[in-house]
Amino acid sequence: MILEQAILFTVMEQARRFAPVLLENITDESLFTDRNCRIIFKAIRKLYQNKQIPYLADVMIETSGMIKPQYFSSMSQYTQGIQPGGYEKFLLDSIEKFIWLRKRKEIIQTIYREVEGHIDNPKQIIELANQLKVSSKLKEKADIETADQEYKEWITRKDGITSGFPTLDNLTDGFNLGELVVICGRPTTAKTMMALNMIQHIQSHALKRMAMFSIEMPKSAVIERMKQIYMGLSRGELKTATETKTDQSEEFLEFYKDFKIYTKSYSVSQMKQIIEDEGIEIVFIDFLNIVKAEIIGKRYERTTQIISDIKNMTKDLNILTVIMAQLSRLAGDGSFPVSLDMLRDSGSIEEVGDFIIGLCRPEIDENSKKEWSNMVLGLILKNKRGRAGRMKLYLEPNTGNLKEVQDE
Repeated sequence: MILEQAILFTVMEQARRFAPVLLENITDESLFTDRNCRIIFKAIRKLYQNKQIPYLADVMIETSGMIKPQYFSSMSQYTQGIQPGGYEKFLLDSIEKFIWLRKRKEIIQTIYREVEGHIDNPKQIIELANQLKVSSKLKEKADIETADQEYKEWITRKDGITSGFPTLDNLTDGFNLGELVVICGRPTTAKTMMALNMIQHIQSHALKRMAMFSIEMPKSAVIERMKQIYMGLSRGELKTATETKTDQSEEFLEFYKDFKIYTKSYSVSQMKQIIEDEGIEIVFIDFLNIVKAEIIGKRYERTTQIISDIKNMTKDLNILTVIMAQLSRLAGDGSFPVSLDMLRDSGSIEEVGDFIIGLCRPEIDENSKKEWSNMVLGLILKNKRGRAGRMKLYLEPNTGNLKEVQDE
């Protein structure tokens, strides 16, 4: 009964992905030994046949009066401890075991009769064995009604992940899972600092598992910058506070307890495996240009393949991906505003990015006005939900805190 409940609860938790798998492999409710599980299975099948996604809440409504709500609550205990990225393997393994438990007596008896010479049809054994094969094929429904239903679910289940920068959040209406954000600029234009400030904001406002692939910096450097932003300390102040144990390390570690930092050189496929295994929902990649390529070719071709693979990973895993991209020398010294045409030497970023933010530091130009001291100009170059825009950001030189300020 525990196995039956675990299978059904997993399916209801991620019904869009797993309902087809369940119904393709288990077609007869009589295989379930528990009465309530039989009722739930029939409800899942009915909803799916009626082109409805059999999520937990929908199944509870469908079975109202037949199953007490407490029963569904008790089912959840059998999937606790499973990492989000491990649900598919758990479900397929569980279905395989379920089918074996229901079929093993018949299979063993048939094999025994063959061994004893009572049957002369070995194909019968093969046919029975084939029944143990679990199909995980997900047949995509491409009709317009399904697409419209996904839209309705999308607007009601919108993630609205904010960045902490008001202009950006107002223009984009927040980011959603499945989207790709690009922060680009020349070296020293505060790309990494913007990402780290976003990470701290998201950690405070969204219950999402996050990770950073910092291919450029070691873990120690990442942690130092994160602590400076979190504690509002300069490098020297942080070092002194750490040595004298007067910093906020315990509070910092508790705040970021589920945050992951990876600093080895990974390819996109390796990142994808990690993200799936760890159940990560928001990933930051710092930075695009040194992600390990999986093809041999010219730099432009490799970058194009990498950015395309990241886009596909973002959609396939339904995660939010934020990547930092280094612009070529076409962007000059980083003192003047970034434009989309500067991206055309950087693979297909312009085409695949849902949102593109270009950063520059006008103060790099020795002839810049004093008003640009410690300021960053952020241009929203591409916004798939609306118009472009600009942000004026103040970079606190000692702590790395990045805050939007209003033009006077």
